[in-house]
Amino acid sequence: MNYHSLTDLVSSDLVRAEERLKALVESEVQLVTDIGRYVISSGGKRIRPAIMLLASKAITGRPASEAVIDAAAAVECLHTATLIHDDVVDGSSMRRGRHTANYAYGIAPTVLIGDYLLARAVAAISALGKGEIFIKLADTVSIMAEGEIRQLDQSFDTAIMEETYRGIIYSKTARLFETAAWLAADLSSDDRKFAESFSNFGRHIGNAFQITDDIIDYISTESAMGKNPGDDFMEGKITLPAICALRKADAADSKRLRDMFHEESRTGMFSEALAILQKYGAIEESSASARKEADLAADAVRSLELGSDEKNALLDLCSMVCERIR
Repeated sequence: MNYHSLTDLVSSDLVRAEERLKALVESEVQLVTDIGRYVISSGGKRIRPAIMLLASKAITGRPASEAVIDAAAAVECLHTATLIHDDVVDGSSMRRGRHTANYAYGIAPTVLIGDYLLARAVAAISALGKGEIFIKLADTVSIMAEGEIRQLDQSFDTAIMEETYRGIIYSKTARLFETAAWLAADLSSDDRKFAESFSNFGRHIGNAFQITDDIIDYISTESAMGKNPGDDFMEGKITLPAICALRKADAADSKRLRDMFHEESRTGMFSEALAILQKYGAIEESSASARKEADLAADAVRSLELGSDEKNALLDLCSMVCERIR
């Protein structure tokens, strides 16, 4: 079963959420609309809305409510805003096989578009009229920003501990997965066990997603990723594959890898760095870590009484997150 066959279970709800997302990027200022449309038209798997819609249908046995559809669109709008800002911070020129907004339209308007989409997402959640949800989303935005800042602060730090890395990926990635899954459950049932279990599901699948992303950055290709492989290495980001290699390498290889990260320019060094990672099984160790997180995500929902098709889709999604190549 592939990703699209899983989302077929909620295909009509995804269409509804996509229409709401398109409405969120509209503005009376034409440039805002143009850049907003450009960004969301680049596609993406819409994995966060898909999880929300599958969770809601698994709990209720029905298509998603208007509130869940609005929340799914808001979460994807927020995610899009963070991608826009990430591309500006990283100076990225490619994402999903096309030029980033900052490359196509310039940095200044792109930063402001990210701000606009963030505000639109928060407004959409506020309109649901539930204070607890609004506070949860606001806290999530703050934690995501802190995670990105921590990653910047830890760049080039080859002494970074795995615990610190895991705190960063939770904040910048897994927290939004956690909030998205919690939101869907909270809006679909008054039974708190669903909100708690789906919160755990989202946190662990988000961790698995980011660890896999960090692996892909080392081993995938430009055609598969839609952007340049090795970006994390070139930007001095010490992710789990590098942490594993530094922990296991002998003195000479450890010194060489650390020296490469400390170089002012790492141009032409990526292949050598990858060879060291592969020599010490760092990719395999990182993959095992991602699978462990995915297994914990599956465990979080396995015992719940849910619609069987949707439950199986959520469980299959846990495996797929670790198997993707982009």
